[in-house]
Amino acid sequence: MRFEYDNFGRLSALYNEKGEPFRFAYSALDGLMREVRPDGTVRELTRNRLGAVVKERLLGTQGGELCTTLVRDRAGRLVRREGADCRTEYEYRPGSLHIRHAGQAACRAALSAGQPPEYRTVSFDFDAAGQLAGERNHGGQYRYGYDAGGSLVSTAYPDGSRLLHCRYGSGHLLQSEFLHGGERHTLAEYARDRLHRETERTLGALTERTEYDAAGRITAKTAGRQAAGRPFSPVLARRWQYDRRHRMVKMTLTTGQEAGGYGVRQDTRWEYDGADRVLARYAEGREESFRWDASGNLLNGGAVAWNDQVSRAGDYRHEWDEFGRLARRISVKDSAVQHLHYDGDGRVTSVTFSGHPRYREVCYDYDGLGRRTAKTVKHVSPYEPDKRTDFYWQGMRLSAEQGTHEALTFHFYHGESHTPLARYDSGEGGMRYVHAEVNGMPQALSDREGNTVWRPLHTGLFGVIRREESRLSPYAARQNLRFAGQYYDEETGLHYNTLRYYDPGSGSFTQPDPIGLAGGINLYAYGPNPINWIDPLGLAGNPATATHITYQGIDAITGKPYVGYASMQGTQMAQDVLNYRYGGNFDRFGGQAPRVLYDGYGQSGKDVARGLEQRTFEQLGGLDGTANRQNPVGQGNARRTEYLGAADDHLNNKNGGGKKGGGC
Repeated sequence: MRFEYDNFGRLSALYNEKGEPFRFAYSALDGLMREVRPDGTVRELTRNRLGAVVKERLLGTQGGELCTTLVRDRAGRLVRREGADCRTEYEYRPGSLHIRHAGQAACRAALSAGQPPEYRTVSFDFDAAGQLAGERNHGGQYRYGYDAGGSLVSTAYPDGSRLLHCRYGSGHLLQSEFLHGGERHTLAEYARDRLHRETERTLGALTERTEYDAAGRITAKTAGRQAAGRPFSPVLARRWQYDRRHRMVKMTLTTGQEAGGYGVRQDTRWEYDGADRVLARYAEGREESFRWDASGNLLNGGAVAWNDQVSRAGDYRHEWDEFGRLARRISVKDSAVQHLHYDGDGRVTSVTFSGHPRYREVCYDYDGLGRRTAKTVKHVSPYEPDKRTDFYWQGMRLSAEQGTHEALTFHFYHGESHTPLARYDSGEGGMRYVHAEVNGMPQALSDREGNTVWRPLHTGLFGVIRREESRLSPYAARQNLRFAGQYYDEETGLHYNTLRYYDPGSGSFTQPDPIGLAGGINLYAYGPNPINWIDPLGLAGNPATATHITYQGIDAITGKPYVGYASMQGTQMAQDVLNYRYGGNFDRFGGQAPRVLYDGYGQSGKDVARGLEQRTFEQLGGLDGTANRQNPVGQGNARRTEYLGAADDHLNNKNGGGKKGGGC
């Protein structure tokens, strides 16, 4: 990348790896006022006297314009957001937040008639400790209960069902149960080692065992039957190997290993380049090679993806609209066309089909948080009725779904993550246990007796499942979960990714990042690779636009201090970055969160954070005095001089560098 600055030291141009520029203009108070993107779209900002944004205009390349007005109260809080299609209002009360959302046309008509608009409302209630106590949305009322230590122990659902957690110590999970229809269903029971790491978990009749290496990485998960007086009988076993950069390089999957048999073994291997992009994948008896352009776009023909907009993805050709959004997907097999339609906030509202033998149109509904609440599929044949699927949410995670003539399906997750743990199909389906990969991708579903009821037979690197085997009830929802936070839409082949749509053919998103450059210089990138990275909300990016921290804790095994570095996209609180790094699980440190020594933003923040990691490591006695297994910034690090220089400057002047707050 290349940077240019104006006479006041402000960034005036940012060039990506292909030499395509972002250009910036500022107000007299240094507030960003204009951003011109590589594809020619222009983002203009209007600010009030305090510098807060009150209007945003997105100018297309063909004369179109999208305008959003932001109204703030005296405290600077957002109270109303108005776009061309939608109006959202925010009401702040002591202990609660209420978000009201309505279509702009209906809202204006009601106000003109002197009537209050018909809003769809999402409300959040908080207890005296500031913890989320409840959420009311289109699905009903959810209630949350906590123990004295602030750990979540109960969730009450709108239909009267309850999810209960039994914990010990500082919140370590021992058991989770789901109470529904007068019956009690065990989601999982856990066994832990002296570091409080999970070593065993029950999944119905199966027990899943977890193994770790000396660096704390998971190296194996083996699910099998554990009968009294009999040896452990594996059903599904997975083993992982890593390279020195902690990248996963091999997975061995073994199935059907019961009764002392050898089972069926399948190896998958990956090779990476220096930017952590996958160059080759060896799986299912064949090799796949991948080519990338300089800014990380997968190439399916052609030498480059200009503006980071991929023109060919899998079996489809892509055409983009004037605002940089995917407008048409054209099948190279049969020339069938998908036309994507958007609202003023960039959400896909519908997809119409030309030349498709089955689908005519699919329409989507959203709430005030941008969560998809329903989709309606319309078919070509008059004998195939429309199908509607309703989606229910808790926070930013899918809680349940129900399609036409289908039973309600609940979804449960590992802790606060987006990795699925189990699903419950009401009616005759019962509990289904999810065996997921580290990126959240389900590898198998098993029932209460331990029988496999769903598994993928042929998968792609970027999340597509080409063939699957299913024994799920025809009256239950299909297994549509993909990578963490993703939901597969059969009609389009795209994955709904909470705040954007993801294309598994290109391994990238179909519209620019809603948070712009705060999510990375490539506005469409999913991440360096989908094996070691996840993006549940569709907002992640590269480290150049992230919050960076240096932290120190006591290693539970050695009793020595450990110093580390972590980062998270966007402007974040330091504790949130730490939680993101460890998934809220601080077993390595005896259950206690490490202390944050420094937090900073952007490249300068990263320079200081990495340099402080090395300097702190040295002050603590290096390899002999710490639990670190190597120099954080060794002699072979290409940016060692920059990192250490930034750290030394910071230590000499605590108000310098990229520091946001806190400090050493």
